[in-house]
Amino acid sequence: MSQSQTTKQCVRLVGVTVIATAFLVAVLLTLQTRSPSQAASSGAIANRASISDDVLPASGARGKVLNTNMSRCSSTWVIETVDSTGDVGKSTSLALAPTYPYIPHISYHDVTSDNLKYAWLSGATWFSQTVDSGGDTTSLALVPTPPHTPCISYCETSSPNFWDWLLNYTCRNGATWITTTLSSGMRAGLGGLSLALEPTYPFTPHMSYYNPWGTIATLHHSYLSGTIWMSGTWVHEQVEPSGSHAGTWSSLALDSNNSPRISYYIDSTDGNDDLKYAWKNGATWLSDTVDTGGDVGWYTSLALDSSGNPHISYLDETNDVLKYAWLSGTTWLSETVDSVGKSVWYGWGTSLALDRVNVPYISYYNAINRDLKIAWLDDTVWITETVDSEGDVGPFSSLALDQLGCPHISYYDATNGDLKYAYMPPLFNYLPIILKNY
Repeated sequence: MSQSQTTKQCVRLVGVTVIATAFLVAVLLTLQTRSPSQAASSGAIANRASISDDVLPASGARGKVLNTNMSRCSSTWVIETVDSTGDVGKSTSLALAPTYPYIPHISYHDVTSDNLKYAWLSGATWFSQTVDSGGDTTSLALVPTPPHTPCISYCETSSPNFWDWLLNYTCRNGATWITTTLSSGMRAGLGGLSLALEPTYPFTPHMSYYNPWGTIATLHHSYLSGTIWMSGTWVHEQVEPSGSHAGTWSSLALDSNNSPRISYYIDSTDGNDDLKYAWKNGATWLSDTVDTGGDVGWYTSLALDSSGNPHISYLDETNDVLKYAWLSGTTWLSETVDSVGKSVWYGWGTSLALDRVNVPYISYYNAINRDLKIAWLDDTVWITETVDSEGDVGPFSSLALDQLGCPHISYYDATNGDLKYAYMPPLFNYLPIILKNY
C-alpha cells in the first residue's frame, strides 16, 4: 500500500471514530433529564411511530396503525413542581414553544392571593410572576413567531361584588403586560373560556366564553378587529340564542382559514344536557349536536386534524366516563375511553391534542384513584397510563404535544396545593452525519 493510500485509510478510520463518539455522546446527553431525582417512571408510551413511518390516516379516521420500530419519547415521565407558594395551580393552561427545546409556558390561578400567574422554564429553572388580580379561569396561547410572546385570556374576579367580573385579554411586552377588557359586570367567562391566535400578524385573538347574565345566558365568540398588534375594537358575536344556557366548558380552535370552531356543553332547561359543536359559515353560526346520550359534554376539549375535521374529548357525567367524539364525513361518532368516577373538583377536566399524524391524546383526572392519567389511540384501541399518582393529583390538566409527539402536561396537585408539570423528553436527537469517500 502506498503512503497516499495509507494516509487516506487513517483519515477514514479517524473520521468514523469521531462520528461514532459524537453520536454516543449525543444519545447519552438526551437521556439525561433536568431533574432525575424528580422522575417518576410509570411505563413507556408504547407503539409510537417513527418519523420515517408517519402516514396520515384517511379524512375522518380515528387513528392509525402505529409502527413499533422506534420510540421517539423516553419511557420515563419527568415530574416537576413549578410553583408551591400558597395554594396555586388551578385553571392551568399550557403552551409549548414550537421548536426544540419546546419551552413550556403556563397560566394558572393563585387561590391564596386570588391572582393570575404565569410561569415559564428558562434553562433548568422555573420562573413565575403575578400578571393581574383574578385568574379564576385562564387560557394561554403563544404568538407563533419568535420570541413567542405569551397571551392570556382570563377572568378578573377580585371584586367583592359577585357580578363585577372582568373578562380580560393580556400579552406580555418585555417586562410588562398589555391588557384590554372585553366585558365587564356580567360574569362573562363563568364556566370556562378558550383562546386561540391567528398565525400571522397581527395575530388576531379569538375567544369563546359563556355569558350567564340574565336572559342572555349563552355562548359568545369575540375577536379583536384591527391591523396592529394588541390594537383595535373587540367584536362580539352570540353563537347560540339568548337563554339557551349553551356554552359552558367551551373549547375553541381556528381552521386553516382562521374561521372559529367551538365545542361546548348545553345545560338546557328542557333536560337535554348535550355536547355541541359550532362553526362559522360566512357571517352565520351553525351548530351540530354531537352526543345526546345522557348528561354529556362536560369539560370539552377540541382539536382539528390536518384536514380540518373536529375531534372532541369530554366527560359523560351520567356514566362517569371519559369520551371521545369525531366527525367522519357528515356523521358524528363517539366512544368511551376510560372510567373516571365522580370528582369534587370543579374543573377536573379533559385536554385533547393530536399529533402530526392525527393520533389523539387526552390528559384527564381519574377520580377513582385521584391520579393524573393520559390516554392515546393505538389504531382502534385506547391505551391508558397513569402519569402521576403521588397524592390527589391531576385536576385542571392541560396537554400539549411537541413536534416529536412527546406529551407535556400541566396540572394541579391538590394534596400540596402546587402547580406541577410532567413531560416525556425525546429519546434521541439526531446529528446531521455526512459520510464522505476519500
